[in-house]
Amino acid sequence: MSAAQHGGALPADPRSLTWARYLAGPLPLKALAAGLDRSRDSVEAELSSLAAAAGVSGRSGVVARYVLAGHLTAENFPPTVVGVMAGLSGEERLLLRLLAGTSSRPAIGMELGIARPTAGKRLAALLDVLGVREDHEAVALGCLAGIVRPADVVPQSAPAVPPAPPEHLRDLVGPVCEALTCGRAMVRVPRCEQPDLATAIAWHTDVGRVLVVVPPGTSWNATVTAFAEQRRERGAVVAVLHRDEAARPAIVTPLDVPQVTAASAVLECVGSTLPATVIVSPRGLEIVAEAYRRAQHLVPYDLIVALDAHLPAVAGRVGRHECCPPGRAILWLSSTPVLTSVDRDQAEGVDPDRTGPLVAKLTPRQSVAAGRMRDYRLMAAALPPGGTRTERLAALVLNLASTQDLSRVVVHCATSVVARRLADEITGSTGPDLQAHVLPQRGGQREQVLRAFALGTGQLQILVTAGQLPAGLDADALVHATANRPVTHTTEMVEAALAPGRPGAGALLAVAADGAEDGQWPALAELTGAFAALDPDLRTALHHAREDRPTEGWDGLTFAVPLADADQQRRARAVSAWADTTIALEMQRTAARSRLVHGVERPDVLSPTGQRLGAWMNRRRHAQRAPTHGLPVPRVGGQPADSRRSVARRP
Repeated sequence: MSAAQHGGALPADPRSLTWARYLAGPLPLKALAAGLDRSRDSVEAELSSLAAAAGVSGRSGVVARYVLAGHLTAENFPPTVVGVMAGLSGEERLLLRLLAGTSSRPAIGMELGIARPTAGKRLAALLDVLGVREDHEAVALGCLAGIVRPADVVPQSAPAVPPAPPEHLRDLVGPVCEALTCGRAMVRVPRCEQPDLATAIAWHTDVGRVLVVVPPGTSWNATVTAFAEQRRERGAVVAVLHRDEAARPAIVTPLDVPQVTAASAVLECVGSTLPATVIVSPRGLEIVAEAYRRAQHLVPYDLIVALDAHLPAVAGRVGRHECCPPGRAILWLSSTPVLTSVDRDQAEGVDPDRTGPLVAKLTPRQSVAAGRMRDYRLMAAALPPGGTRTERLAALVLNLASTQDLSRVVVHCATSVVARRLADEITGSTGPDLQAHVLPQRGGQREQVLRAFALGTGQLQILVTAGQLPAGLDADALVHATANRPVTHTTEMVEAALAPGRPGAGALLAVAADGAEDGQWPALAELTGAFAALDPDLRTALHHAREDRPTEGWDGLTFAVPLADADQQRRARAVSAWADTTIALEMQRTAARSRLVHGVERPDVLSPTGQRLGAWMNRRRHAQRAPTHGLPVPRVGGQPADSRRSVARRP
């Protein structure tokens, strides 16, 4: 890496390089001056000249800059015992980073919250462990080992060439950075794009301390890797997890990124004022907040980035001061900030009063055009008559695979019991060319099942699951066979399936498997609602269709939802099904307006599906109170009838 990449032009003429090698030697300045037969004042003048040109202070900073620029190598310093640098504790690594910025024992003691004599003793012990006598030698060894970063020496240093985000993200960087000057920015972008956009914005805002909040799931490893690569020169990078999360084998952190679970370890890794990047899970935020309260210097983070901000665990904790340390600017990234009323029973969604207005957005259509996500086709398929539900579902899946020429199919079931039964039905009814796998929700076998699904050699691979899907599944079709789950869960499942698997993968066939005996399509309602939450074009088309503007709505809907039978009757059924999942919130608003104007609720207002509100409410209440006597629970409007809650009584 060139010298210019570390925050200033470093003198590289023969005279400067010679003096850098002199200063890197083990002799104190007085002995160095005597060895060169020069006065000490002239040696200090040369040191001051190099320090001013390099933008640092002191001998340690000059030596560190020339080591990081590649002008000084390990041959210029005493050899270390094999394994000593790798065996340094977090506190010793922090001492090396502090020593690179200043050799002042009082300043180091204030940073660590200890007295000056104690700081001197600890530094002396560190020099003894490394087998050196001078501060600059220890700092040089830390630079060679990758412990001391350029930003530790020159806090304002930054790579000369910024990380280039993908071309379709570049137009978003400018407006977001401008909005962050006011403290908040909300960006709508697909989940697979969030790490790239976040790292680009962190570079362009030129900040030293960054806190990244990301759920410990499919996005964890990609986010940690992206920030470790782009922020490596800007100080330490550390991952903070709760103990329970760190013990889960599915959460993988790169080997070169320290993973800590205690507040004291956070301070030992990143300090309290040094440049650093902290990637933390929502549960780990309390650990970082505790480390912030323990620090001697309460310096706010320059930038807090919240990925998947629509999830309650992220938005709720980032918004509470007792869980999250303060930040000068907060960047909220979400793929689905607009939630339906079904989701509002369990989540508040993204609050504009907290996040600020939507600054920029990237639609899934743009990501599809850029080759980052796969397109989709939505298809309404009813279960065939006869047999149990698992038998009918197995027949539907096999028929789809045959007629659509599918090789990899993912089936999302209601429960793990249904998933196992379905896998047994499929396996028992076909030949050896078909392999059906049940994806465990946790445990070490989960990765093995995913690997078997991705690398299977059979003619047809089927993955059956009842939980959330990992990102990047190599699937040709997604069959949604469950209903009455919050649409946030279904949206995460759809978004995971939309991430491209193998190169050149085509459109994803999304199938809603409903019985449709009573004219209701709950699975289609949830699947359509999930796509509408991800795709603003589809949501706009659905709203147009429901607002008695069929000309505008049908054109957009034809583009966004190419159903199996592209006629208006089938498409209207999809619109009505999706409308019933969001009608609760609209009914609540209508009732509130009615009370304000007339003092009483008016049940004669038409709903978006054409029913009168009074009839719809009475039907729902009757379905809620009707005994089931062991029969399947009736579903009305895409919600379970036994929820024991009336929409009209919601606050």
